[in-house]
Amino acid sequence: MIPDYGDQQIQAAYLAAIVNSSDDAIIGKNLQSIVTSWNPAAERILGFTAGEMVGDTIKKIIPEDRIGEEEEIIAKICQGEQVSHFETIRRTKEGELLEVSVTISPIRDGSGRIAGASTILRNISERKQHEREREEQLEREKHLRSEAERANQIKNDFLTTLSHELRTPLTAILGWSQILRGSLNDAQSIERAVDVIYRNSRTLTQLVEDMLDMNRILMGRVKLDLQILDLAKVISAAVESVSPSADLKQITITTAIDPDVPEIRGDPTRLQQVIWNLLTNAIKFTPKEGSVDVMLDCLQDHARISVRDTGMGIKPEFLPRVFERFTQEDSSTTRRYGGLGLGLAIVKNLVELHGGSVVAESEGEGLGATFRVLLPLPPVMTKLRSARNERHAPDFFPDGTTWDGPSLKGKNVLIVDDDPDAAEVVSRILSQYGAEVTAVHSGPTALSLLGSAKYHVLISDIAMPEMDGYEFVRTIRESGNRVAERIPAIALTAFSRSEDRRKAMLAGFDMFLSKPVDPPELLAVVSRYAGREPD
Repeated sequence: MIPDYGDQQIQAAYLAAIVNSSDDAIIGKNLQSIVTSWNPAAERILGFTAGEMVGDTIKKIIPEDRIGEEEEIIAKICQGEQVSHFETIRRTKEGELLEVSVTISPIRDGSGRIAGASTILRNISERKQHEREREEQLEREKHLRSEAERANQIKNDFLTTLSHELRTPLTAILGWSQILRGSLNDAQSIERAVDVIYRNSRTLTQLVEDMLDMNRILMGRVKLDLQILDLAKVISAAVESVSPSADLKQITITTAIDPDVPEIRGDPTRLQQVIWNLLTNAIKFTPKEGSVDVMLDCLQDHARISVRDTGMGIKPEFLPRVFERFTQEDSSTTRRYGGLGLGLAIVKNLVELHGGSVVAESEGEGLGATFRVLLPLPPVMTKLRSARNERHAPDFFPDGTTWDGPSLKGKNVLIVDDDPDAAEVVSRILSQYGAEVTAVHSGPTALSLLGSAKYHVLISDIAMPEMDGYEFVRTIRESGNRVAERIPAIALTAFSRSEDRRKAMLAGFDMFLSKPVDPPELLAVVSRYAGREPD
C-alpha cells in the first residue's frame, strides 16, 4: 500500500524510485505486446537499454520456440487474470538464454479498462542450476545406494551359493570316505566310491579355479602366453575334455570347422578354457538327448567360434546380464543347475584380453542359445608351415615349426634394448635367418650409430633409462637426417595395452609388437619392413 502523500507528483516519484531500485526487471507493455516501460534492472538482466526496447515488441526477448507463450499471456491478461511465477526462457541482447520467473498483471486505465500489463521478471538461472546439481547429486547417491544394495545382494547370494556348491561335493567325498574306512569289501562298491570321490574332487577343483581366475582377472594379473595357434586344434581339445559330461546326458556334440580359417595369435590354454566354459555351460543347460554344435569360420578380419545348444534358452531381459559375475537367471536355477555363475564372466574377460568380443543370442525360453566369440586375425599374416622333420629348423621354435618367408640376408637391423638378454634373443632369431644385427643398450648410443651407418630396420624397447623409446624415436624423426628419419621403426615392448600402442604410433613407430617376442611374427614384420631399401 503506497502512502498518500497528497501530491500526485510525489506519489509518481515514489513509484518511479521503487521501479528503478528494484533488483527484478519491471517491464510495462500494451495489449499489442509493445514495450511501454523498461527499468534499469531489465537493462542489467537482459542487456537491452530502455531506448532500444520502449516502442519495440516484447517478442524481441522471447526465443522463437516460445513465441506462442506471449499470445497465451495476453489472452489471460485481457480476461483480467494474473500470471504468477511462470518459469520460462528469455533471450538476452547477446543471445544468451536465461531461465526466468515472470509474474504478469493487468494494467487498467482511469476508466477501469485493461490497457496493458506489467511484468516482473527475475533471473533464476543460478538457482535452477543449483537445483539441477542437487537433483543430479541425489540421483547419483540413489544410484550408488542401489548399486551398493545390489552388490550386497550379489555377495549374499554368492556366499549362499558358494556354501551350497562346496558342501554338496564335500558331503559326497566325506560320506564315501567314511564308508571306505568301514567294512566296504566288494570291488564294485569300492570302484563306485572312488569314482564319486574323484568326480566331486574335480568339481571342487573347478570351483576353486574359477574363483582364482576371476580374482586374477579383477586384479589385472592374467598373463597371456601368446603364440601362433590353430583354433581347430584348440576346439578339438576342448570338445574331447567335455565329451564324458555330454555322454552322461546323451548329448550329441557336432563340430563344423572351416579349413580356410587362418591361424591366430593367442594363448592356447586360455582359449581352450573359453571354449570349455562355453561347452560346459551348453551341456549344463541342455536336457538329456539334446545337442550342442560348435562352429569355426571367418567373419571379415576375425575368426568366429559359435557354440549353439538346444537347451533352456535365455529370457530377453536377462541377455544383457548373462556375462556378469555370480549371475544366473534366478536362485532356483542356481540351485538346480549348480555353479557359481563365474564361467561366462571368465569367458568374456579372457576373450577381451585377446582383443576379441563375445555375444549371447537366444529366441527365448526353451529355444536354446548361441554364444559367438570373435577373435582378431593377425595384422601381418605370418607364413608358417609344420617342419618337425625339417633339418634346418632353428631351435627357438620349440614345436619344430619354421618360418617360410624371404631370407633376411643382407638386411641390417639395429636393436635397442637396455636388457642384454632380451636384445640377445631378438638378435639370435634374426641372425639365424641371415640378418646382420647390431644390438646396443641405450638410445643415445643408437643415435650415434644412426648418424654414421645405414640400417634397414630399427627395433626398440620402450621402457629404457636415460632415454625411453618414445623420446628416442621422436628424436630420430625430428633429427633432420634424411636417412634416419625414414628408417622403419618397430616397438618391441612389455607394454601391451591399446593406449601403449597408440602412444607408440604417435611417437613415430611404424609397428608395435608385444613381449615376449613371438619369433614367426617378428620375422614376418622385419621381413616386411626390411623390403624398403635405405637411402
